[in-house]
Amino acid sequence: MKNIIARYEQVAGYKVKPFGSYKRTDKAQTVTDKQKSRDHGEVFTPLWLVDEMVSKGFEEHGEKHVWLDMCAGYGAFALRILMGLGSKHKGWNDKTPAAWSKKHLAFSEFQISSALKLLYIFGSDINLYIGDSLAMKKDMPEGIFIECSGKWYKISQPSVLKMHRWLMEDYDKGLAKGEKALELFRKKRM
Repeated sequence: MKNIIARYEQVAGYKVKPFGSYKRTDKAQTVTDKQKSRDHGEVFTPLWLVDEMVSKGFEEHGEKHVWLDMCAGYGAFALRILMGLGSKHKGWNDKTPAAWSKKHLAFSEFQISSALKLLYIFGSDINLYIGDSLAMKKDMPEGIFIECSGKWYKISQPSVLKMHRWLMEDYDKGLAKGEKALELFRKKRM
């Protein structure tokens, strides 16, 4: 969990507070990529609201519920879900969130640059659907898929691992900041 939080903070550009501690007035919770906001109408759900929604979701559906983060962006909902569970279960370690996520968490993201950031933050063993959320079927299989003209195609694990490895190397070297990650990825061959 520490690695996920550290990578999220690196990508989002602010320190993450414990689950349930955000207030409506906190400024860090409204950070968006200004260019993407202008070009695509991207918005960022305030973290106090995310925490409230996650808490209500746990109350109404329990921990076994499958969560779909549509328009996932950098994964704020998923991060807050994992932090909420971690605050309830003292036995959580770095492996527990990944195992729980594989069965109970899915990301949907239209923008390739955000999908690549999700891979960097959460790792390559996630359920990620890159494309139009409205084109998704009710029971999507596990894995990483990309949508093209209403059809979903599975991305092979070796290709995903290459993308993930390159992004991690670039971030660790301090080369990839924001949209630079996508730029650097495009220059490398699959």
